[in-house]
Amino acid sequence: MKHKKDKIAKTNALRQLDKQKIPYIIHTYEWSEDKSGGLGVAEKFPELAERVFKTIVLKGKSKNLYVCVIHGEAHLDLKKVAKACKEKNIDLEPFIQELERLAALPKKNSLDYEGELQRFRSLSVPEMLADLERSHHVKERELLADVEALLNKILVVHYEHHGEELSSIHHHFALLKADLEEHFAKEEKLVFPIMKKSGKPSPEDIAYVKSLEEEHSTAGELIKLLQKETNFFTAPEDVCPTYRRCFSQMEALVEDIFMHIFKENSIAFPEYYEQE
Repeated sequence: MKHKKDKIAKTNALRQLDKQKIPYIIHTYEWSEDKSGGLGVAEKFPELAERVFKTIVLKGKSKNLYVCVIHGEAHLDLKKVAKACKEKNIDLEPFIQELERLAALPKKNSLDYEGELQRFRSLSVPEMLADLERSHHVKERELLADVEALLNKILVVHYEHHGEELSSIHHHFALLKADLEEHFAKEEKLVFPIMKKSGKPSPEDIAYVKSLEEEHSTAGELIKLLQKETNFFTAPEDVCPTYRRCFSQMEALVEDIFMHIFKENSIAFPEYYEQE
């Protein structure tokens, strides 16, 4: 009887080392929320402290992405990075920025973001895709329907005092809902079946997957608009419980979307690109 070989969970940095045939040693340690950065790693491996670096993904106004590799104790000066990259301004890549923001918040639920990502990394590509469908696709469809019903209700009830902002939120949410529903259908019926095939992906197959990444950016821009218009889903003081529930459900939807997109862009898709 053949035993399944334990899968080594790899980051994108390790994949690049593999591609360049650069040898390396993986050091593992127990993760904890208060010791997750470069300094925390240096404390666990003091003999490697001088060689602990971290990678930070930035996005410029031009929408180009930049990867900065800095020492574990260092901090980025975004103005200097923008000048070096000849960008008007530059910031953290929005999906990573949002995950970091969510991870820093007091937990409203039992989700352990780092633990969930570690679990997901341990799966094969077909297992990852099946997991995405039965978790994020199902949950987000339910939340989209729930928020749509609540938003339609409060748009009528609170139109007199909050009509302008609610009309804009209603419009942008409708665009996001349509975008995601079409995106899910494309993944489930076209791209994921292609990705579940074994063997090295063809350039055409990779192009299909890359198109999903582009669609993620569109969803991200709509979410940024909704976050701004709702003040990060903070309901006004003079509203009813239904209004508050609508914003709470919308926030839950956005949290799930960001985790969903991060799993695909940073874990599942890179794993697929490197299949042999």
